[in-house]
Amino acid sequence: MCNFKIVFPSLAHEHIDTARAAIIKHGGTLDEKGDTGVFEIHIGIGKIAGSYTISGEEVEFNITHKPFIITCHRIEKEIRKYTGMD
Repeated sequence: MCNFKIVFPSLAHEHIDTARAAIIKHGGTLDEKGDTGVFEIHIGIGKIAGSYTISGEEVEFNITHKPFIITCHRIEKEIRKYTGMD
């Protein structure tokens, strides 16, 4: 559905921890197992769900579910906000 990478200026795990706190605060979930994880973000018109893989300072995101009217670009922008990279 959507795939994108974000390269962080420091270890990606730190930014994923920041994202976890923001996602949970907004009623979502983020479960990490080593260098991979899954997440679900609830928004007013549905949910956004996906997975990610961490490699050093880079994270590859794979969005598996999203409302039809939400663009992949918008999802990437919001995830950047959650990770502190906006």
